[in-house]
Amino acid sequence: MSKSLKELKNEFKKLQKNQVKTPDKKKCEEDQEKLQKKITDLCVQIAKKRWELDRKIEEAEEVRNKQHKAKADLDVASTQLKEHISSQKQHRSVLQKEFQGKPIRNPDEEKKRLNNAITEITARMAVDGGLSNSDEKKCIRDLKRYRQDLELVQDYIDKGMHQKNQSLEQKKAIVRNSSDTHKDRFETFKGCREDTDKAYGKVSEVREERNKLQEELKAAKLAKNQLSKDFRKAQNDYKEYKQKLNQLQGQIRKKEREQEDVNIGRQQQQAPKGDDDGNKKKVVKKDREQREQKKKLEAEKEAVEKEKQEKQSKADAIKLRREKAKAEYERLKKEYDSNVKSFEAGESNKKVNKTAEVLKEDPNESAKAMCRSLIDVCKDMLPKDTQTTPITGKKKKRNKKKRLRFTPYVFANFEKVGVTIPKSSTDIEKAISALEEKIQSYDETKT
Repeated sequence: MSKSLKELKNEFKKLQKNQVKTPDKKKCEEDQEKLQKKITDLCVQIAKKRWELDRKIEEAEEVRNKQHKAKADLDVASTQLKEHISSQKQHRSVLQKEFQGKPIRNPDEEKKRLNNAITEITARMAVDGGLSNSDEKKCIRDLKRYRQDLELVQDYIDKGMHQKNQSLEQKKAIVRNSSDTHKDRFETFKGCREDTDKAYGKVSEVREERNKLQEELKAAKLAKNQLSKDFRKAQNDYKEYKQKLNQLQGQIRKKEREQEDVNIGRQQQQAPKGDDDGNKKKVVKKDREQREQKKKLEAEKEAVEKEKQEKQSKADAIKLRREKAKAEYERLKKEYDSNVKSFEAGESNKKVNKTAEVLKEDPNESAKAMCRSLIDVCKDMLPKDTQTTPITGKKKKRNKKKRLRFTPYVFANFEKVGVTIPKSSTDIEKAISALEEKIQSYDETKT
């Protein structure tokens, strides 16, 4: 079911209220450029962090190797300490089985002292009436104790316990030295282990920083892709909005024309029957004028819109031509830069071979060769002379005046020899004459 004119106008007003703005391409490109710059910076930072991470891992591996070496040294020290302690214990148990008493530091002196004490007590007891009963009992006890100690010392000497105890003392010293070595190596190992933990802690920090940068890079790439998607969506929304707007406008115009036709028909039917033909003609004429005026206004609107579109297309075409001209300029500049060196040496499109002897005799030979090459170029661009056709007998006219075009290095060569470059086909003969005069002037300066 088709909508009425009022409904179409209401819908048109609602659509105008919810106007969709034209997507800003320039702003989108600027945002994309910022994101691309951020992506590039993040890539550089990630590369630096990757390099730093590799260095930190190498340092950590070196510290870990030191830790492994310190651990191996500590294990060796631990094994040696255990062996020395075990040997000491075995030696002590053997000594305890052979001699249960305490070790005697100097058995010979101890034996001598005990003998002297026994002799002294014996001498005192030999004196008659020199001792009381209590003193005599004491001397007997001391004499008995000294004799027991002497037997013990003699047994100690006979079994060689003094040398064995000295060997035990040596083993104790070895155990003490081994214990000190073990302690030093344990401290070294402990320090290496702490250094390893710190090194791998730095590796973890750098790895976390790199991971954060990678997350930022991923987010920036997603944001760039999302920006492109949003811009394309905005373009599609704007395009759909304009299409719907134009469609509604066309439907409204069609309904208005239909309504006008209906109104005209009603006016004609409602006209009084007593009116003459003149009044009816006036009414029809008035309606026709109104329709024509409305059509004229619509045609003017369409012309204005068409003119805007043409201006926009013209501006786009000018921009495109400007970009092409710029690209062509860059190409010709590169071509000029690559070819100008050969022409500085006196070369042209038609290479003139000169020997080194001639160049030494005539210093202007390179300039003269350049003039000859320019004369050849000009002669190739001369228009054909008037000729008589064999069939009709009529003379062909020369080609009309034509603007000339030259490559950049030809322009440069005309500047070098000091001759004005011909702009049109009528200036070629003058340029050739000027170049020949230039060659003649070089010859005159030589003479």
